[in-house]
Amino acid sequence: MFATRTILAAIHAPDPGSDATDAELLRRFAETRDEGAFEALVRRHARLVWGVCRRSLVSVQDAEDAFQAAFIVLARSPEKPRRSGTAAGFLFGVARRVALKIRTQTAARAARPLVSGPGKCDDPVIGTAVRELQAILDEEIAQLPDAYRGPFVLCVLEGVSRARAAAELRVNSGTLSSRLARARLLLRDRLAKRGIQIAAALAVTDLAASASAAPPAIVRATVEAGVSGRVAGAVSVLAGPLWVRRIVIAALGFMVCSAVAAGLITDGRAPSGDPPPVPAEKPVAEPRVVADARGDPLPTGAVARLGSTRWRHEGEAKSLSFAPDGKTLAVLSGNDGAVTFFDTATGNVVNRLTEFGDSRHPPSAIAFSPDGKFFAGRFGGGVVRLWDARTKRLVRTLMPGTGFDGGTGGGTDPLRFSPDGKRLAVCTPEAVVTVWDTADGKVTATLTGHNHINPPMDFSPDGKIVILILSDPGVQLWDATTGKRLRGFDTGGDTFSIAVSPDGKSVASGGRDRIVVSAVETGKEQARLDAKGMGAVIGLALTPDGKSLVSSGEDARVRVWDLATKKERFVLDSRGWIGRSVALSADGTTVAVGTVYNIVRVWDVTSGKELSVAADGHDAPIRAVTFSPDGRTLATGGENQQIRLWDAVTLRQTQKFMGRSAQQVSFSPDGSRLVSAWEWGDRACVWDVSRAQTTLELVPTGVKRCPHAAFAPDGKTVVSASWRKDEVDDNFGKTVLHVWDAVTGKQRRELTVANLQPHALAVSPDGKWAALGGNAGNGSTPGPSVRLCDLVRNRERPVRHAEMSYVASVAFSADSRVLAAGNVDRSVRLFEVLTGRELMTLTGHGRSVAAVAFAPGGRVLATADGGPISRYWDGLPPQTIRFWDVATGKELARLGGHGSDVTSLAFSPDGKQLVAGLPNGTALVWETPAASQPAVVPGRKLGPRELAALWGDLAGDEAAVAHEAVRILAASPEQSVPFLAGVLHPAPKRDAATVRQRIADLGSETFAVREAATKELAGWGDDIERELERALKDQPDPEVARRVQTLLDALRNSPPPDRRRELRAVWALELSSTPTATKVVLGVAKGHPDARLTREAQAALDRR
Repeated sequence: MFATRTILAAIHAPDPGSDATDAELLRRFAETRDEGAFEALVRRHARLVWGVCRRSLVSVQDAEDAFQAAFIVLARSPEKPRRSGTAAGFLFGVARRVALKIRTQTAARAARPLVSGPGKCDDPVIGTAVRELQAILDEEIAQLPDAYRGPFVLCVLEGVSRARAAAELRVNSGTLSSRLARARLLLRDRLAKRGIQIAAALAVTDLAASASAAPPAIVRATVEAGVSGRVAGAVSVLAGPLWVRRIVIAALGFMVCSAVAAGLITDGRAPSGDPPPVPAEKPVAEPRVVADARGDPLPTGAVARLGSTRWRHEGEAKSLSFAPDGKTLAVLSGNDGAVTFFDTATGNVVNRLTEFGDSRHPPSAIAFSPDGKFFAGRFGGGVVRLWDARTKRLVRTLMPGTGFDGGTGGGTDPLRFSPDGKRLAVCTPEAVVTVWDTADGKVTATLTGHNHINPPMDFSPDGKIVILILSDPGVQLWDATTGKRLRGFDTGGDTFSIAVSPDGKSVASGGRDRIVVSAVETGKEQARLDAKGMGAVIGLALTPDGKSLVSSGEDARVRVWDLATKKERFVLDSRGWIGRSVALSADGTTVAVGTVYNIVRVWDVTSGKELSVAADGHDAPIRAVTFSPDGRTLATGGENQQIRLWDAVTLRQTQKFMGRSAQQVSFSPDGSRLVSAWEWGDRACVWDVSRAQTTLELVPTGVKRCPHAAFAPDGKTVVSASWRKDEVDDNFGKTVLHVWDAVTGKQRRELTVANLQPHALAVSPDGKWAALGGNAGNGSTPGPSVRLCDLVRNRERPVRHAEMSYVASVAFSADSRVLAAGNVDRSVRLFEVLTGRELMTLTGHGRSVAAVAFAPGGRVLATADGGPISRYWDGLPPQTIRFWDVATGKELARLGGHGSDVTSLAFSPDGKQLVAGLPNGTALVWETPAASQPAVVPGRKLGPRELAALWGDLAGDEAAVAHEAVRILAASPEQSVPFLAGVLHPAPKRDAATVRQRIADLGSETFAVREAATKELAGWGDDIERELERALKDQPDPEVARRVQTLLDALRNSPPPDRRRELRAVWALELSSTPTATKVVLGVAKGHPDARLTREAQAALDRR
């Protein structure tokens, strides 16, 4: 065991890399195995890692093993933390996970005690409390979102100055300050839930001080092990394949560190003496692994999966590559930029590189080297990175030559290894083909003098010639050593793909509706294949025996050709548009095709048999999920013209509707019909559920798209939203809300909503409102991104909110009082439907919020990450599903582990399950977490003055203040219900004659009479709206017309104060749910039947 009393020597030793940032040190070590760079990293972060290990582990020996293992993981994967520029957050997470694993395995073993803090504590009770606080703080810091954890670790745990932290993280001081402030707030809230005040916790535990220096001997041993790769047995177990895989996968999405400001804690001191013994902790139980119907594991909390994850990834397959042994297929996804590695025997995912690219260098192509040594990725600007194909450790980065500007790449940029794997060719955006030696990363040739930035290319079998598809002539041969053009020939038109025969004597080229085989030496045409109807031939590959050719085209089919007969042997239908990605295994027996959808199709070349047949389910992204009202059926809608129905009990597929894609699906109240609409469609379709056939097609006139539709609660009405193109500019337009007869298909009315491109539609459970969410950037005068439309009066209700550029999802609460809107700015806004004003903003998601759903009771809201900005280059944290208390805005629980954006959410009618639709074509069924139910918080005793003040708040135009008053009154029914019973009265009957007289008084010659009539009419609210509209149509004198119009305008914006107070009081009584409160509501429901207050009270009774 290393001596722990020699701590300070290691930490105060000169730092050989003190002037270099973590990113620079990591780069030096990754590319050249620079021992000095690695030693600098170890010395720089030794105090941090040692502190985490000692606070988590009883035994000093265990802490030393964990310390070494953490840095060994960094040595083996130096590319992991490079994106954020600092290793601090990465090492904190790895050290924490390693230490917890050791503690679990050795909990029963008698061991030496924990280091308790900056000094030795003589009181064992206080010492135990301090250790517990340290453990809690470490746990909560580890759970901070990535954007805040790294800066917190730097500024707090390592005591780095603001200037140094900003430089390490490559951000400005303002960003640093805001991120640290947010980290403090998150820690404060999380610690408060555990009954701990953050200030007291930090003052008592002093994590910076407790993070004492590591012993010099172990620092030296760690440096040597990291550089040489020779690791002691115990540490090797921790940092070996099984451990490294678990630890690194858990940390893959981690290093998105923005910045934080001033440190919270002073520099620490070394502990003196040995700490007192403490009892060993109990082992932590391993979580139970739940699997789907095919035996594939499910995320924690999920109980079932609709469809299968086999052969599934996210989004379009931009590039495919088989490993040389054919056992693994790598797929680059265009949706999240990750590389997924599939076992070709089972279709299961065996590995995934999620931090593959960034916004400066997005990936565009991948390839295994034929010798099996490397796995290569082509990035923006022609940058190439080489990984060890077995360990997936970054070996080196190949930078293009002059002219590199770091620009982004697009499409499927060519990336080709020579047949022996010793050379690699890639083209840059500057139309320069660079050939590298893969052994040392040196450039062996540059091919210039052409103007193509994305030419198809291939090597000759001996690796000496690069064959490019260019123009004038179309096929050109270049010397791979000198970079000189040798010769060229034409094939009769534009060419999109190329394949060289195994003997190097022939080259096949694919054009539009043609495939030509030519002699390499002479350019003479040897064969022409009849490719009519294929469109552009975008992929070609020759089998090793040279007898068969595999092609893929724009017609979404793969063809296997017999070159001897020039005939098709097989035509393989990919059931969707093929992307520019096709791969043939090295032995020529298996072909894989990537489509614009999320599934990889794999066939046996000899028999034409598909090897990637999956279980029932979508073969394209799911965009919509919903339950039937009786809860027995679940509907999923997705891309590639598919809607599917599932038994909600057995979770087996029962129906498949083909021919229509769907991004919104909605059942009729009796469950016999389903309406669907699609983002790129021009109509809404009504389906007969039992027959899986359309019965109506609702086609708005003059529309560009009709992306949304839903049934109204009466079952007789369908509401759809379309985008009507501008007559002058197709890029602009307006949303039109359509109300249809669901039986005849006739349009009843429509409402134009200006300056909004719709992305979400919801109809309120009471059938009175439609909510639209979308992009408000169309036109010269952008409006709000959320709109409320009155379906009864066919007019828009103004919505007032802070700026939201893009609303991706909307949902109403069960009582139709609250509207939720998920925004791409990563927030969720709640609005009061009564006034159209914002109630609160929910924050915490690390990505745009693409799905929102209220639980049946309306008191819990579920939200999920996903949508337009959830892209790999944003460096965002892992996706989550979160549950919120609608009354308080507090987060109640969260789900994770699904590793994907969520496109849609739906609660079962009983609220016990939540279904999430995913872009990989599957849907996960989760048990609603018990913690997602809001705790019953006893209300406080309310005095007469406070009750009167709350009564006044109910009338205000600040929805957030009124909402808080509703919550307080509902939580204290012993005082609030008797009070409300005394002030809330049924709506009186107003005879028509009285109303007409007050309207006539608006034109009185006496000013006082006019004012009194105006005030009285305003107090009656929307109960007399129709009478006011009739009076205006009768063309009264100008003074009456002016006052009537003013009254109508006010009513359309928001009810008058007295009416707002009454309706909100009914809300509070309904939330109270006591017999006495119900009795008061029952009395209010006996008012005039046409009064809004009466209708609202009756609706509250109906929802009991």
